[in-house]
Amino acid sequence: MRTGAMRKLLKLFVPPLPGAATPAPAQPNPVQATKPLTPDQVAVYRAFLKHYLSEDFGLKGVLNIASTTTPFKADASELNGGCLKDFKLLNISGVHIFSDQFADMKDVRVVNASETARHGISDSKANTAIFREGLFTFSEVIFDRSHHYAAVSYSFELPMSGNSGTEIFKLDPGTWKPAHESILCTFTSWMA
Repeated sequence: MRTGAMRKLLKLFVPPLPGAATPAPAQPNPVQATKPLTPDQVAVYRAFLKHYLSEDFGLKGVLNIASTTTPFKADASELNGGCLKDFKLLNISGVHIFSDQFADMKDVRVVNASETARHGISDSKANTAIFREGLFTFSEVIFDRSHHYAAVSYSFELPMSGNSGTEIFKLDPGTWKPAHESILCTFTSWMA
């Protein structure tokens, strides 16, 4: 049983203890950015996909990418002396919706994953296929103070497993490339 479902059952059958802390209210949904993606942000996403879809990873088939980015989130250890210590998280103006940024990439399909599908309730054959094949979600891209390094977080979800991480990219004479000295800032994998 999923953790979320278990919590809902516990809320129904187990009353809270007197004086127990109540959960914080849910965070509001992020707003869509008013400015379009910058050329550097698009270049970082494309560099990530080129690297991720390379033969080094041995992936085959089409990668489904969620049409909407997520806010970039980092924990304190990453920001305070960790791999993101020189990055700025200020002025992130919202999330973006991908349109034609990957149209020329034959191994990439941008999909609109509805909220019902995201929670495992498929309302169409298309959504079932998306989640059977997996869904890849990008965060917003952030840059270091010098604008020579970029970081992007991702999540790849399959029905019974997945992984997520944050990767660092370096501007190498006009081209964004994986920063090989620290390619993965963080990495997590899970199985149901």
